[in-house]
Amino acid sequence: MLLIGTEGANALCAMARKSVKSYDDIVRETVVDPDSSRRPSKQQELDSLMGRHFLRPEEEALQARVHAALVRAICGGVPCTYIYDVELDVEDEAVTIRGRVPTPELAERIADVVTRVPGVEQVTNQLVVKQS
Repeated sequence: MLLIGTEGANALCAMARKSVKSYDDIVRETVVDPDSSRRPSKQQELDSLMGRHFLRPEEEALQARVHAALVRAICGGVPCTYIYDVELDVEDEAVTIRGRVPTPELAERIADVVTRVPGVEQVTNQLVVKQS
């Protein structure tokens, strides 16, 4: 058992009365015009903690065009398992391709398809060939 004096007890009570600041309270203290800021969604907060960045509408559109081009070129227009293992990260006009594919030829073909999509300026191919 820990015995503390009156001064220590008062300090503990004061600490217990302090409330944890909410996101909105912190924004009001740190943002010049809090009405101009927007609160991220729970999914965006989770994505941020996981190291993912949020896509702007034009990046989402580019990502959708790239994905559609991959489905057309690699899968003949129908969803296939190769595409499910491929992750596209879009930042501005740069696309990073990550994931696992069965052959080096498929990795090259995917990168080639992505390079040809209108709006893509740079492609970083980080695809890995699955080991059987």
